[in-house]
Amino acid sequence: MTAIEAFVEKISTFFGDKSAVRILIKVENDLLRKQMLSELFKRIEVKDPSYDTFEIDKSGNISIETIRSIKEFLSYPPSFSSRKYVIIDEMTLMTPEASSAVLKILEEPPDFSAFICFSSNLDGVFSTIKSRFLIFKPYADPIESVIEPLKIENMEIEDLLRTDLALAMNYQEKPETLKNLLKDVEENPAKLFAKSFKDRSYLTLSVTAERILLLVDVKNISKFFQILQPLFDDEDSQKMIDVFLNASLILCEDLVIFNFTSYWKGLNRKSYSTYYAKMKVPSEEFIKRISIVRHGNVSKDLLIFWLLLNFAMLKRV
Repeated sequence: MTAIEAFVEKISTFFGDKSAVRILIKVENDLLRKQMLSELFKRIEVKDPSYDTFEIDKSGNISIETIRSIKEFLSYPPSFSSRKYVIIDEMTLMTPEASSAVLKILEEPPDFSAFICFSSNLDGVFSTIKSRFLIFKPYADPIESVIEPLKIENMEIEDLLRTDLALAMNYQEKPETLKNLLKDVEENPAKLFAKSFKDRSYLTLSVTAERILLLVDVKNISKFFQILQPLFDDEDSQKMIDVFLNASLILCEDLVIFNFTSYWKGLNRKSYSTYYAKMKVPSEEFIKRISIVRHGNVSKDLLIFWLLLNFAMLKRV
């Protein structure tokens, strides 16, 4: 049983009686929220296949008019089901007027109502509203929740998926495309990075940036840099900088863990250990500098070359 399934099984018990249900869940990730709802309504459909729902998504602020629509939705009982379900994807989006209006509904909701609400920041929800809810703060790794049910046997593919949540979601729909991607990443990650960036296909940028930094050495640094150089003048070049800086920090953290602890088996990217074994530990000064330069006024081409050079120097001769 996955972490999400276990959590949903726990909250499902509150839907068994005939009184109103008010649940508020702290979730910071949209994928996690969607998976929770999907798993919950799978269970609801078994006993209540004709359920009615009113969902408010995260498209903008929640106005008092929207809350009035909820009141109208709950003004009459369901025709063919036992409950009506109100789903609010982000409670902090309610205006003060909307908060006051929803509080009145929550104080005396009809017995057939079920409020399933989410918030990325519980402190942003009025305390008077929170007092009407059962509040849950589940812990679940969104990437793990996607990967775990897939039971992937290829460790390199699993490591690829762990680098990017969107990549993991894409694998669920098109598993064959990732096998081809793995081949392209290994053969020429810089070329794949440049193509993905130009095409605005950002799905593979994180993993290709990591592979570039793992593979760069004194022999190929010029080749990698020349492939990336045309991207520096792109209007979205800051995206490239952010991706490389994030990749650098992740690899530095892994290298410290790999070299100074016995925890390397707990690394998210186990297949990377073959690369880490051939690399030295980055200096504390270098790691601090990575965090600082993000906000500094440094030319993009100089910054990328500096990262490539430092990772080239980490390779054991």
